[in-house]
Amino acid sequence: MRHMIGVLVLFLGLNAFAVREVQNGGGGVNTNGQLETFFSANFRLEDQPEDAQKIPGLARLIAEIDALPIKAYAKGRLLEVVFPTADRNYYRIKGGEFDPITRRRVAAEYARILGVPADKVVFFAASSPQSKTTVLMNEFYKLKEVEQAVILLHEGLWIYNATLEYTDVLSLEQDAQAYFQDHSNTKALLSMITKLSDVFSDRSLPLSATMALDYKAGIFPVASSNPNTVRLVDLVGPGYLDCMFLHDFSNHKSRIAEIDYVRNCNQIIQYYSVMQASKYPQATYFQALTLYLSRFGTIDVLDTYRDTTHLSGSLAKMNYESFRDSIYVDIQQPMGGTKLDLKIYNGENEQIGRLRF
Repeated sequence: MRHMIGVLVLFLGLNAFAVREVQNGGGGVNTNGQLETFFSANFRLEDQPEDAQKIPGLARLIAEIDALPIKAYAKGRLLEVVFPTADRNYYRIKGGEFDPITRRRVAAEYARILGVPADKVVFFAASSPQSKTTVLMNEFYKLKEVEQAVILLHEGLWIYNATLEYTDVLSLEQDAQAYFQDHSNTKALLSMITKLSDVFSDRSLPLSATMALDYKAGIFPVASSNPNTVRLVDLVGPGYLDCMFLHDFSNHKSRIAEIDYVRNCNQIIQYYSVMQASKYPQATYFQALTLYLSRFGTIDVLDTYRDTTHLSGSLAKMNYESFRDSIYVDIQQPMGGTKLDLKIYNGENEQIGRLRF
């Protein structure tokens, strides 16, 4: 099996380079033309894996993940790859470090790759995605708690997907550390969640998160007596709803023509989202919506059960504009997993449709 060499430079406020291998089969170093992985190098692991309570930074990381405004399944995936179980282990090296000869050889190889002095190379952790094992070096235990949490997150991401690009994981790491150190840094939070959406192939992840953030911040007006509800018109704008609600989709001769019309309506949302992002710079949802539309460009309002039937303004039991401006969605009750399907309710608290991203 071919093993890949993985090198990552991470600045953690130390006057050193933090090197951690990733990639398939645990990564490794190439010595004298022979590929030698960390897990076949000349050091011995402790006989038993580390218990969760003995891994510094883990409790901090779990608390940070739990507090993220992301879907429960996404939290579950992150926790699955960072929390030790029978299938996911953390080990210490006996003595906490390579033996001196091995360390010098490995450090020299990384120094050559990084173009830095060998005495500036510091090893914090190494992971094998195949065995779901992470080795924690002695230097890891000397870091600050937040730095330890970030390293554990990094190792967990490689366990989850060893084919991720170094630059992507490094960028996500930097966002995570910035946010973990300062929870008012919503820019770092939004950037981190956007990158997590790529890791999990969930393009709606930033939308659900920013809806919750802006609701909590009071950006959206109160929609109903029920908590966590936002008026649909505040999320997508009146122009888009008029475009969808006042149109007779039965006149379309084909499904393609219908899809083209919906895309035209989506362009109205793009205009609305950009204008709202400019008007309310403190809001995070409109920034996320603008990015989502530029990448994917698809939002739809559907009836309660049928994916091919669009919600119609003919459901109005009152003046149309009053109907349009009073219907709302429950932002904490998504109906899907990686999709974002939010229930739409009328003024009588009856579900009448779905908002799908």
